[in-house]
Amino acid sequence: MWSQLLDTILKTEFLFSVLRITAPILFAALGAVAEAKRIGRSRRKEKERQEQEHAAETERQKKLMAEQEEKVRAAAARSASPDPTAPEAPPDGEKQNL
Repeated sequence: MWSQLLDTILKTEFLFSVLRITAPILFAALGAVAEAKRIGRSRRKEKERQEQEHAAETERQKKLMAEQEEKVRAAAARSASPDPTAPEAPPDGEKQNL
């Protein structure tokens, strides 16, 4: 009976000494894993933010291009059809008096 108790105490002391050595290593590893997860999340969020900014910039560029195309079309339409309010052009060789 005493030998079993002594054996149990020795085993318990051995386990505690192992835990005393390994616990800081385990906690450091768990901390490193948690930090890596946090960094991964922040990188994903940053990447998503950049993708959203890129999409917004692309949309803005598309709108600008559409506006420019509309201006070009309007200018082409104005130059193709004569302006009813513009004075008639004088015949060749004559100057118009204003």
